[in-house]
Amino acid sequence: MRYCSKGLPASLCVLLGIAMTQAAEWTKEPGVRVGVGNVPFVYPLESGGYRLYFCGMNGALSALSQDGLNFAVEPGVRMHGCDPSLVKLDDGRYRLYYKMASGPGGPGQSIHKAYSAISTDGLNFIDEGLRLESENTIDNGWVSVPEVVRTFDGRWRMYYVSARESPANMIVSAVSDDGLNFVREEGVRVQGMVDPAILTLPNGQYWLFGMVGLGAQGTQVMRSATSADGLRFVMDNDILVRAGGPNDLNGLFDPTVVALPDGRYRMYYGGDASKTLSAVGSRAANPGFGAAVAVSAADGRQVTLAPGSIASLYGEQMTGDAANTLVEVNGQRAAILFASATQINLAIPETISWRTAHIVVTAPSGRQTTALAPVRDVSPALFTLAASGVGEAAALDAVTFTPGPFHLAGRETYVALFGTGIRRSQQLTVKLGGLPVDVLYSGPQRQYEGLDQVNILIPQRFPLRGALVLELTADGQANGAGVTLTLID
Repeated sequence: MRYCSKGLPASLCVLLGIAMTQAAEWTKEPGVRVGVGNVPFVYPLESGGYRLYFCGMNGALSALSQDGLNFAVEPGVRMHGCDPSLVKLDDGRYRLYYKMASGPGGPGQSIHKAYSAISTDGLNFIDEGLRLESENTIDNGWVSVPEVVRTFDGRWRMYYVSARESPANMIVSAVSDDGLNFVREEGVRVQGMVDPAILTLPNGQYWLFGMVGLGAQGTQVMRSATSADGLRFVMDNDILVRAGGPNDLNGLFDPTVVALPDGRYRMYYGGDASKTLSAVGSRAANPGFGAAVAVSAADGRQVTLAPGSIASLYGEQMTGDAANTLVEVNGQRAAILFASATQINLAIPETISWRTAHIVVTAPSGRQTTALAPVRDVSPALFTLAASGVGEAAALDAVTFTPGPFHLAGRETYVALFGTGIRRSQQLTVKLGGLPVDVLYSGPQRQYEGLDQVNILIPQRFPLRGALVLELTADGQANGAGVTLTLID
């Protein structure tokens, strides 16, 4: 088993964004992956193995492999274009983005545009038409090498090479809500890099790869850059792969990268004489970025977060200055309730959508920390006096506003419970010691952002006493086990 710099298994290093040991230049793998084409894109198959799409005779071709090293070319042409990039849609179909060129040569000699095609099996594609025009645009006739990825907030982003300046030596982007209609985004993602490949990492960061050294034959290198939001990239320190081997003596180009089960990554790229090659390596840490874990602020569980709920982030070097720290969730600014170098409590915006919360913390120093958490409309958690999610519930007598234990003393007792992730529930039940009690109110507490309140009525003749298990179920989801409420005479 491989380990990272903190002694953790490689798979955990990848998840937490921790640098792997010996994470410098990647190792070129011997042999040729495909010898009849290049400009590769590799897609890990859901059933196991890999499909490699590449530019060959007559257009985009494909090859299959079980181990990612030995590929067998599949018959037929996938699409009469080049620079393929494949995504899987929510309905199970596949969309292939690709480039069409009006002729040979660079900007000013030919026109490049981005197109797409659709397929149910990843082999037989039906053309969908133009995705991004280049003529009479800021790109000066050059939308080339399109690479499309699903963003953490559910949109689709196309990274591509533009000729906004001469030579065409920059990566820019366009974004789409449906994967069909793309709108250019302002600015340049990376200057001096071409042939984009992009990975979204489990820690909420974007990892962009490309070739540096355009026009300098035989001296090209593969480098990478990191971003918290997919727009503002910072170059990573290491050179990953250099031209100059037996199969890439004259140069290298067009990377595509996949994560391996052991925590490493494999880069496929184009080399000499229509060859597709590969190299393996690890991700080195970029000091401008960190990773955090997002949990419910009420009970510390790594569960789904709900819009309007309170979450806690745990990481390193996040901030100590709440006033000058920015926290965004899916691009929306979030209220900071508490901030330190290792913990930030925040209120998830009510209006976030999509099934993933992509949290980005930008410290006054500019260092960015990212975290991902699944999102669901309701994710109930109750606060406890121990602030641990277990033990006596944080509750008040709803009439006298005094804490427990709660006296029954021959009368009805109204109790206010406090939690988070509850306000959107359509059906809520509460049991005390296994017996149901009436819920009189459930919704925002209104004084503190993200805090929810549930008022319950304990009847006069309630038969149980002592520290009773408190169970709250909202839309079929229960709060964490171990919460109690104490009743006395």
